[in-house]
Formats: sequence, structure tokens, C-alpha cells
Amino acid sequence: MKYLKFKKILNPAFFVLGMLLAGVLLFELNFSFLDPIRMASEKVKFSDIYFSQLNGEAIKADDRIVIIDVGDTMKRPNIVNVLYKLKDLKYKVLAIDLNFAKINDEDQYTDSLLIAFANNSPNTIFAFDEFNEGSFFFSANKKIKKGIVNLGKEKEDHPVRAILNRSEKYPESHSFAYEIVKSFNPELTSLAELKNKEKIDINYQKKVLPITITTEDFLKNEESNISTFLDDKIVIVGSLRDEKNDIHLVPNAGYASFESRNKIYTQLQGPYIHAIAISMLLDEKVINKSPIFNWIVFSIIFIATLLLTLHWGHKYHLYMRLISRIYILLGSLLLFILYIFLMKFVLFEFPVSGAILTLILTHELTEIYEPTIAILKKIKLPLQNII
Repeated sequence: MKYLKFKKILNPAFFVLGMLLAGVLLFELNFSFLDPIRMASEKVKFSDIYFSQLNGEAIKADDRIVIIDVGDTMKRPNIVNVLYKLKDLKYKVLAIDLNFAKINDEDQYTDSLLIAFANNSPNTIFAFDEFNEGSFFFSANKKIKKGIVNLGKEKEDHPVRAILNRSEKYPESHSFAYEIVKSFNPELTSLAELKNKEKIDINYQKKVLPITITTEDFLKNEESNISTFLDDKIVIVGSLRDEKNDIHLVPNAGYASFESRNKIYTQLQGPYIHAIAISMLLDEKVINKSPIFNWIVFSIIFIATLLLTLHWGHKYHLYMRLISRIYILLGSLLLFILYIFLMKFVLFEFPVSGAILTLILTHELTEIYEPTIAILKKIKLPLQNII
């Protein structure tokens, strides 16, 4: 008797689980007819909506980080002038978000100054792209500190949700933000946890932006107010006006300077995105994830939905259809609330869309189990007669 009861649960469970796994397999095999679904799921995520619409904090300035904006037309001699003026100041970490790709044969003197600066600036981090060789002086001195500036975008038109932290091509280096924070405060416990992570998710929940100074203001300033202001700070030298190559979508429209409550995304320059990541790492506000937790949640949803749907199916009543729909709606709402609660108070993220999909599909597949078996039995009998 117990075996029959167990079998009544086990058979539908294998059926539903098999159908769910088949669906996942179809999705992973990259069939072209699934491309629209895949593209939509990659381009828009619930975390984007959470950061942009469910998080009402105003933008705050993080005075630990200062960006000196060199624009998009500044020549190398002027940039070197900025670097040497900075060299004498008491900053904590200097980060150069610029790429000096080629030697300038027409101005070897400036390049020699640049090489000397790179070789004699221990608290300086230079940016480099994993897809090119970086600045021309990197190969001559392996001790120059470098950080990967690549952003963790799935595709070019997708929003930036992460920074690339490890590269197979350059395994000795970490992300630009990670290297800066490690130089600024090497005692942070989160650095050891993030050391081997390929990507670090950016927490856009705390809306912060660095203080910005133009190079014109910095160079013409003869008084000590700007100079002393940079004491013990992270100073990033980069361009905020390169709107062709270094501007990206981010999943929080609250960073826009205009009113954007009805939008999810806005555009930010690369140095701003790195500054947001640096601020997040300094405050140890890193988003946590756990595949084990995800599987536990999915398993609980699967088992609970399977048992309840079988129970409702065996005791069919006029109102059971309504009850099952209320269960789906309430279950989805509770998963949304759980996501918001974990993100807001624990900084823990789980795939809420996958959890809701598991809830809906388990319910629907369990409901069609008995009709499917009945149809298969009717088909089987004529086949047996023919054989």
C-alpha cells in the first residue's frame, strides 16, 4: 500500500523532472528558434529592475575617489604634465585609466618622461585591456602594477553588470578596481574571497559617484586647495568625454542627471563604472551568490508544487483551479519579496526568474501528467493490436 502511494508521487515526479531537464537541455543547445527568449533573458534581468526602480537612494559623492578628467583631445605632453604634478602630491593610490599604445617617434623626450614615471611610481596602477598589449612601456618593466579594465558584458549592447576580475591571458593580474583597492587597503577580508573570481558583480544599489576635476582646473590651480584635497585619496586619471569608445549602459537609471523614474538603464563612462566598483569593494558591499542555495530553493519549489498539485488533482473540486492559480500568484509574489529582502539586507542574489519558472512549469507539467499517461495508454492499445 505504501509502495503504491509512493509510486503515485514518484512517477509524476520523474515525468515533470524529465520534462524540465529536457527544456533546459533545449535551451543550452542553442536552437535558433529559442534565440528571442535567450536574448530577452540575457538583456533584461530582474536585478536591473531592482537597482533602477526598487532602490530609492539619492546619488552621493564618495570623497575617497577623485577623477581627473583629461577629456578626449588632450595631448600626451599635457597628460605627462598632469602625472608629474600629481607625483609630488600625497595621494594614496594613483590609477591611470589611459592607454599609451605606441611610442611617439616625434616626441621621444615626452615618452622618456612617461617611462620614468611608470618605473618610479610604486603606488600607481595602470589600466590595460586584455585584448591588446596595453601601454608600450609594460614589456620593459614587469613590476609595473596593472589592472584589467575590461567590463563583464555578455555582448556589446548589453548593460554592464560586472567587471572582469581574472583573465586567462594575464593570470597574474586582477581587475583595475581590485588592484586599486588592494593598494589602498590590503587588509580588507573580501579581497581574499574575490581573488580567484573571474567576474565581480557590480552593486548599483548604493548610488555613489566620485568627485570630478577637469585637467584645466587642476593644471591652472596654483593654490594648495586642490592639492591638499587629494591627500590620502584614490585619484583616477581618465577621460569622461570619450563617448565613442568608453560609454556603456548600466542598470540603474538613477545615475542619470535628469529625471528618469520610468527608465531602467542609463549610460555611464568607463571611469565612473570603475569608481562605482571601487567604492563597492572598499565598503565590502559585494553581492553574494550560491549555486547550492539556488538548488535548495529550486528543489523546495519543485517538491512543494508537485505534492500540492497532485493533492489538488486527486481531490478535484470546482474551486481547485482557482486555488492553484492563487498559489502560483502568491508563490511568485513571495519569491519577489524574498529576492528584495535578501538583496536589501543581506546582499545575496538568487535567480528569481528561474525560481518562478520552476514554480509555473512544475505546476503545469504535473497537471498534464495524468492526461498524458491516459492518451499514451489509448495509443498503446491500438499499436498492440496491430502488432
